[in-house]
Amino acid sequence: MIFSTVTAIYNFKFDTFSSWTKVIHRVIYIGLSFYFYFRVLNDLKVKNILHYPAFWIVSGMMLMACGTTLIFIFEEITVSYSNAADDVFFFYSNLIDVLKIIFTIMIGIGFWVSKYRFNE
Repeated sequence: MIFSTVTAIYNFKFDTFSSWTKVIHRVIYIGLSFYFYFRVLNDLKVKNILHYPAFWIVSGMMLMACGTTLIFIFEEITVSYSNAADDVFFFYSNLIDVLKIIFTIMIGIGFWVSKYRFNE
């Protein structure tokens, strides 16, 4: 968090949001997702993982984080506000929005399957 805040302050611009701050957050999300999967596989308390709500939520977070990390890494080169063509900018912004919608749908699935018992 401290590194992310210092990076945001160092790279502060009025017309853009620092893409490196987004990358750092996405890498943290990916690391936490891998840690969750490791714990689930290591503990073996969940018998049906498809009925485990946290699996759906973390899988959506992992999908969104992995999908947007490369976009954010190369955002200043390809999609910056000053030098991107309109169609390229809208393609990448729509791709990020689609990944966020998929994440939201997977959160909804996680809430939907929460009515099942995941240890049976």
